[in-house]
Amino acid sequence: MKRRNLFSLTILSFFFTIFTPIFNKIYAQETNSSFYELGSLSDLEKNGFLLNEDLEIGAVLVILKEDNSLIAIEPTCTHMGCLVEWNKQENLFICPCHNSKFQEDGKVVEGLAISDLPIYQVKVENNTVFVANQ
Repeated sequence: MKRRNLFSLTILSFFFTIFTPIFNKIYAQETNSSFYELGSLSDLEKNGFLLNEDLEIGAVLVILKEDNSLIAIEPTCTHMGCLVEWNKQENLFICPCHNSKFQEDGKVVEGLAISDLPIYQVKVENNTVFVANQ
């Protein structure tokens, strides 16, 4: 094999390796409207939140607010990957690692986070909480 062909093949392989997972995630988010079971409504009411880090769509945190509305987000901070926590007093998600703060809709308010937190659709049926991509 000539050097030029080997170099071209190496560059092409590099781009497929880097960009294929990104395209797959984007495509999956656009086409996947299935709801996933997160947990029971009674557990949510008892704890104030439900967290599942092993769903096919990624980690999901559902918060039960005082007005009984539900918020579902991807709880991984976009700065260093720590799990954010809900702060009732400030109505913000706060990263315990470097104090990045996010609004209920996932938007960065302050801190070192580089982008917003993804949000999910959430619904309750038969005492079960379900989430899906927006």
